[in-house]
Amino acid sequence: MKSIRVQALITAVGLVSFLQTGAIAQGGKSLAASTPRTAKLTPAQWFAGFDQIVSSNICTAAERHQLEDALAKGVSIVLDPQLKMSVQNLLASLVSRYKVAETQFSHLPQTPQTERLHKAYSEYFAMGGQLFADYLKVVENPLAADPSTGTPLLAQLLPRKVQLANIRDALVQFEAQLRSQLGVAPSAPYRG
Repeated sequence: MKSIRVQALITAVGLVSFLQTGAIAQGGKSLAASTPRTAKLTPAQWFAGFDQIVSSNICTAAERHQLEDALAKGVSIVLDPQLKMSVQNLLASLVSRYKVAETQFSHLPQTPQTERLHKAYSEYFAMGGQLFADYLKVVENPLAADPSTGTPLLAQLLPRKVQLANIRDALVQFEAQLRSQLGVAPSAPYRG
């Protein structure tokens, strides 16, 4: 359990560090940011694609509140078939949407000015999708274990949820700074 929290902290710190420096630290190593694909998009054009991806796929505030309220009920989710189905449907939808966002980000051409934000949001959606997938496993089987460590998934979820929320907050702040720096208007609010 301790090693999972340490790894989660390393990942969170690494992603925030990436926003600041352009390199992701994982397991004590620094992976240089590479440019997979660049295109001749203006920052405004890139942000238009970015906004479409994020607004279509991100967990909304209403969904997050619905999920938090349901998950706060604990084991009673398993005992209430309607609640369980509702939570499973919401989690499955989020897993699917976060996968779609990952795929869409991989197809969105990068620009040098937006490369760090692009990679950070790709990582955010990957982490979020995995978190929602693990929540889904726990709703289906409260005793589900992490296949790589054998530890209960349930014990990992709250620290990872907090980590993801901190990353989301850092990304929103970085995005606002970058938009301002590049002279790109803020997007319509879609953040939860």
